Amino acid sequence: MEDHGRKKSTLLTYGYSLHNCLLRPKSRGRVSLHNSDFLQDPKIELNMLSHPDDLATMVEAVKINLNIVSQQAFDDGRGKSIFPSQNSLTKNSLTKNSLSDKDIEEFVREKANHVYHPVGTCKMGHDKDAVVNDRLKVHGIAGLRVVDASIMPTLVAGNTNSPTIMIAAKAADMILADHCSN
Repeated sequence: MEDHGRKKSTLLTYGYSLHNCLLRPKSRGRVSLHNSDFLQDPKIELNMLSHPDDLATMVEAVKINLNIVSQQAFDDGRGKSIFPSQNSLTKNSLTKNSLSDKDIEEFVREKANHVYHPVGTCKMGHDKDAVVNDRLKVHGIAGLRVVDASIMPTLVAGNTNSPTIMIAAKAADMILADHCSN
């Protein structure tokens, strides 16, 4: 998974991998403007792993993965570990404390990344944090809708592709209905 699966030296080898994904992070990032120049890229602060529970959850997930790959069923195919260390994993390496929690924390901080599913920057709703209403119209701006994953108040427990397609289909229906009724 290094460089989002694009590192050729890893792709051209045989092996197996386990991947962890924190679907309900408590850490919160921000998207804002640098200034009033709308042509300038937005200021994006991911703020990943800023909540201690997120790091603790990821450390535990790595421990579970290390335990899985140290099982006898993997003995014949286990070679040199690429991540989280360059040392070969041996049977029951986790129980031998080959990697401390601090080692795993360092690995997680070094390798953790987003997985292309940001949501919530234009939350749908009627509260003070909501950007769009239930018809996806931006509060206070006539004629503007937001139709993408950013309207989701929280992340779904899986890939955002299908829900985003559903949001777009529903938005198309609402837009047609609005224009046909006028």
